[in-house]
Parts: sequence; structure tokens; C-alpha cells
Amino acid sequence: MGKIPAAKKQKPYESLRIQVSKVSELVDMGPKFSKAVSVDHLLSMIVKQTLDVTNTDVCIIWLKDNNGNLIPRISFGLKTKLIRSLKMRFASRMVRCIMKKAQPVTIYNIARSTKFHLKNLILKEKLASLLAAPLVIGQEKIGVIMVMTRTKRHFSEVDVKIFNALSRQAALGIGNVKLYDVADRRVKDKIKEISALFTMSHYASESVDLDLILNVILEKTRMLLKAHSCVLRVLDSSRKRTFTVTSGLTKAGAKALLKFEGELSSRVLRSGFPLVIPDIQSHDKTKASKFIRKCGIHSLVMVPLYSKRRKNGVLSVFMPEVRIFEKETIEMVEMVANLCAMSIDNSAMLERIQKDYLNSIRMLAKIIDANDTYTRGHCEKVMKYSLYICKKMGVPERYTEAVKTASLLHDIGKVGIDLNIIRKKGALTKKDWNKVRLHPDIGARIVSQIGFLNDIVPIIRHHHARYNGGGYPEPRITGDKIPLGARIIAVADAFDAMTSDRPYRKAISRKEAIEELKRCSGRQFDPEIVKLFLN
Repeated sequence: MGKIPAAKKQKPYESLRIQVSKVSELVDMGPKFSKAVSVDHLLSMIVKQTLDVTNTDVCIIWLKDNNGNLIPRISFGLKTKLIRSLKMRFASRMVRCIMKKAQPVTIYNIARSTKFHLKNLILKEKLASLLAAPLVIGQEKIGVIMVMTRTKRHFSEVDVKIFNALSRQAALGIGNVKLYDVADRRVKDKIKEISALFTMSHYASESVDLDLILNVILEKTRMLLKAHSCVLRVLDSSRKRTFTVTSGLTKAGAKALLKFEGELSSRVLRSGFPLVIPDIQSHDKTKASKFIRKCGIHSLVMVPLYSKRRKNGVLSVFMPEVRIFEKETIEMVEMVANLCAMSIDNSAMLERIQKDYLNSIRMLAKIIDANDTYTRGHCEKVMKYSLYICKKMGVPERYTEAVKTASLLHDIGKVGIDLNIIRKKGALTKKDWNKVRLHPDIGARIVSQIGFLNDIVPIIRHHHARYNGGGYPEPRITGDKIPLGARIIAVADAFDAMTSDRPYRKAISRKEAIEELKRCSGRQFDPEIVKLFLN
């Protein structure tokens, strides 16, 4: 027998060495893939490793999107424009065919294959052979990985086995990263929820305007849950009437929705448990539900509000799609309902406190008036005139309340003035007047000690300011720089003072007082307020 040539003798060993090297690389892939922090990062690693192990020219990975469509997520070796065409033709035929296979697919000459219509791609890219395999996790096929060469190549049985193992490693890595992404997204969503709840709680504790608080809470809830709209129904103290707050609805939409939601709210109030309707269409076939679906509402969740262990309202969240509500979502809505209930309770408590304060203020005003028999009832009358002016001017309700309180307390600073001066029957001396003129400043300092009355401090301080300057305690303040409430009280105070007896003079007639207001309009008093008051 002749000797075997050295080259032929080395060839099997060389082939074996390459195969061992490939298997070694394959073993290293698992740990490498586990270090990827995102799907895109992982896909880049898979493509690089696949090209190295298979010694090919082109690699493409398709994955299913949220709608189940196969799209090329990443490629190497192809032109970008061709990738766009793959989305339409290539994926719809070739990749779906490979997806149906249980094992890798090999094609020696793509150009002659009758299975796939790739003439355009083959000609432009000069592609020759193909090796592809479905990406499988358990029983689920999530995509396809494919490699191609530009020279014809018979993929060996070992090549196919290694590629098959590689595809399974890749699928496992993609599945793990997707799970990580889902978990990461859930954590971020939870942080977002907690942040939103914190913001709502902070706002509820900082603001005193209940309507504003509830509107902010509902709007933030709607945005957080990506809801179509939110409706809050709350029973009043008599438990016979309700007031309603909505978010995301027009007046017409709110009217139709409230009609549909009313009976369901009653059911929730009676049971005390959340009500979930994943699909309104299958639940209710009435005209109201048809109109609601036409508006883009397809599911809802409703939870009761509890106040002092009593059910006193219902929070409804309407979704723009048919939806199976998760336990976390329902709990989130319940937390928002609790926050609404807490805000309502706090508002009611604050209202009671403010009412008690106001009664105390009225009593204080009466004590002030009692110091001088001539001014008894003066503060009440100034309040009446001031509220009349506010109504004529269309002053917002909140500021009207401030003017009401300020008018009752406008002379509170007189408690710091000598009673002998206040009750003096003769004309006041210059020294006496200088002391009397301190009362707006004294009053402002007294009221500033009561936190929730901060809004009325400037009104009390400047109610003796003159429209054209020269008033007290700050002669330089003029015109619109004087707080509106102070300008209103100035007119009301002057009119009552002129038409009431004083120790040092008799009252003048209403006609004379009106003429005096007209004469001083634009100088001592705001002309617009005088005009409205007299009309």
C-alpha cells in the first residue's frame, strides 16, 4: 500500500479542529447572551456570534411584533433599502414557510429554488446559499434566524446541528431579555404609579379647593391608566343628592355616560365591592351602551368610596378598549378612590373649622363694635355693602369670601387704640388722629397670626388707602396697586360711616352721602366701584 499524502491526512484533523472550535464558541454564547441588558443589545451579539460560528456573509433575525407580524429586527450584510422590501415580500413568504418547519432549512442554490421568490434580492445582493431556523421557546415560535453566503455552499450535517443549537441559545436569550424587559417595565410602571399617587396626595394635602383637588386627581388617574374618562359621584351629607366630577368628557358625553353609569353606581354602593366590565357590548345591549361604545368606551371598572366607614360615593374609570383588568389595576383605582374620600373628608373638616373661625370672627367684630355704642353693627353693615359690590362686579366666589371676612374684621386693629380716643365726643386732635390711623396696620398684624386668613391681610392693611394716594398707613400706594378688596371696603365703610352717628358728629342723609361718594370718586375712591355701588 502506498502512503497517504500528508495534506489528505491533515484535512480530517483540521476539519475536526474547526468543529471543536465552533462547539467551544457555542458553549460560550450562553453566558455572553445572559449579560445583555436589552433586546437590541442581545440581537447585535447574536448576529456577531452567528456570523463568526457559521462563517457566512449575511445574517437576518426576524421577530414577531405585538400584533404577531414578523419583522426584520436586525441584519448584517444587506443594504438598508432591501430590508424595507423584506418587510413586505420576503417575510410574508419565505420566513413564514421557515417558521412552520421544526428543524433548520438549507438551500444550496437560492436562485434555482422554486419555494421562494427572491429574484430581486438575489440579483442585487448576489446571494447563493441559505441556512435558516425558527427561534423556538418551549412550544412558541417567536421568530426566525437566517444566514446566507455569496458563494455556493453545501451546509454539512455538523453545520446544521451547530446552527440549530445556536438558534435555540439565541431564542432562550431573547426570551430571557424580554422577560427582563417586561419585569423592568412593570417596575417602572409601579414607580410611575407610586409617583403619581404621591403627587396626588401632596396636592390634596396642600390645596384647600376641593373641586380643584378632585379634578387634578381624576385627570392624573386618567393619564396614568390611559383611560378614556373618569367619573366621580359623591353623596352629600343628606345622602339623597350627589355631586359629580368628571375628567375627559364633554358636557354631552358626560350626560350620556352618567345615564348609563347611574344604575351601576347604585349597585356598587349597595354591594360595597368593585364592579368590573371587561366588554360593555357583551354586558349591555341597550341604546345607552351603544352610544357609549360609539364614543370610544369599551370597558370599565367601578369602586366604592368609603368615608368614616360609610359608603359615600363611586369612582368609575372607563377604558377605550376591551380589557381584562388585572388585580393591580383595580387596587390602583381603589387607592385613588381612598384618596378622593380622604380629600372630601378633609375638605368637610376644614369647612367646619373655617365656619367655627368665622363665628369667632363675628363675635370678635361684635366686641369691637361694643367698644363704641355709635359703631354697633357697623362691621355687619360694611360686610353687607361689600358683598353687594362684589356681586355687581362679578368677583369670583373665593375672593368674595375673603372680602366678606375682611369686611367683618377691617376695624379689628382698633382694639389697640385707646378707648378714650374711640369714644371721644369732641373733635379729634392731630395726635388723636395719628393714633387712630395706626389701626389698619395693627389689624393686619393681628390677622396675619391666623394662617388661613393670610389672603385678607393686605385688604385690612389698605382699606384706608386713597385711590389717588395720600391714604394711610402707606400714602404712596395708589390706583390698582391697592388690593381690590380694600377698594371695595373703602367705599362700603365710608358710606356706612357717613350715614351713622358718631360721637363727634351727626349722621348725614343717604342723598348727601351719595353726593359725597361722587365728589370723592377718582380721588379717595375707585370710580368704577363707586359707580357700581350707586347704581
